[in-house]
Amino acid sequence: MRQKIIICIAVILTFGWIGILDYEAKKLEEAIDNLNETVTIQNEVLLQHKSTIVNNKSDIKLFLEIVHEFSNFI
Repeated sequence: MRQKIIICIAVILTFGWIGILDYEAKKLEEAIDNLNETVTIQNEVLLQHKSTIVNNKSDIKLFLEIVHEFSNFI
């Protein structure tokens, strides 16, 4: 009888730990998904900033060409 009780307790503890590990794995997967979403959003923002920088760079080059042409004119 005592052996059956010990086996039952071991089975209950085993299934309890499996449940806890499953719950923690689901929380970890959710955290990873959230992190991936955050990284994706940050990459989009960086691409927008890069586009702005490239546009500003071309605007500056155009301005310098105009200044150079104006200085040649004078």
